[in-house]
Amino acid sequence: MLGIARLRLLAKVLGIKEVRQQYGKVRVSPIRVPKHQEVVLSMSYKNLLFKPEREYFQVVKVEASNIIPFMLSLFNDIMSALSSRDDVSTKAR
Repeated sequence: MLGIARLRLLAKVLGIKEVRQQYGKVRVSPIRVPKHQEVVLSMSYKNLLFKPEREYFQVVKVEASNIIPFMLSLFNDIMSALSSRDDVSTKAR
């Protein structure tokens, strides 16, 4: 239960309104990350498919027992990527 609560909190912080599991896939939307971060995340998570034109990504081939830990790790990595981008843009000003 704590994992689900933590996942909801991270989703809210990231502006994610939908996390839906269907047919062994998890769809997360809306999500907006810079293209270079998409590439980095896609290389780190081989089962991640970004659809930037529709502002969502899909996670495929995740066992039901591993979904919550996997999503927590992914959301933490997305937060780190977005915060490092903010740090870079703040330093440039």
